[in-house]
Amino acid sequence: MSRKRKPKKIKQIATPKGKKLSQLRANVWASELSLIPIVGDGAIVQRGEAWGKLIPVLLIDSSERPDVRELFRLHSDGMGDVTYKWRLGSREPYTAFLTLSFERPVRCSFTLELPVNKYGGLTDIAVANELVSLQSAKAGDRLSDKPNEDRIVVQVGSDTFRAMWYDYYEKATISRFLARGFDRSASKKSANAAIEQHRILNNIRFS
Repeated sequence: MSRKRKPKKIKQIATPKGKKLSQLRANVWASELSLIPIVGDGAIVQRGEAWGKLIPVLLIDSSERPDVRELFRLHSDGMGDVTYKWRLGSREPYTAFLTLSFERPVRCSFTLELPVNKYGGLTDIAVANELVSLQSAKAGDRLSDKPNEDRIVVQVGSDTFRAMWYDYYEKATISRFLARGFDRSASKKSANAAIEQHRILNNIRFS
């Protein structure tokens, strides 16, 4: 008989008041965070917005969340209030979590689970450029299929989290090279080169 796996433990890096989760609660479980599935991703540049920076786009499956579908429907006028909270997994597999809590036009809250091995590059762009764009979708949808779909762009900047993410992302990338058989010195060198190359591309500004 297979053993039931416990949900992944995560720790909070920073709250709006600058407190660590350990000061508020010893453990937080991923099952408590209203995770919403990500079914697609990409990146866009919108003329006249974000100073020509890349904006990562996450396609989220709202089929089981009527409140989230209503959020997208009513948010088309571009108005809304939202707070956000970044978290990082406390152990492998390396994973970032972004919790978004909307107050209007619809009150709802959900968390995006961002495994570094899949979404590390997009998360790095979101953290650096302080923006993420959300698009309602269903399984099988692709960004290229609905390029003009309404999206919600959320500011997610945090100087405190950025520094912690950069360290975390480096460790995750080093771990990936170690898993390929590189020794630690070569893994660190290769990880830093890969991250530097990625950030050079991200620093390009599109007019």
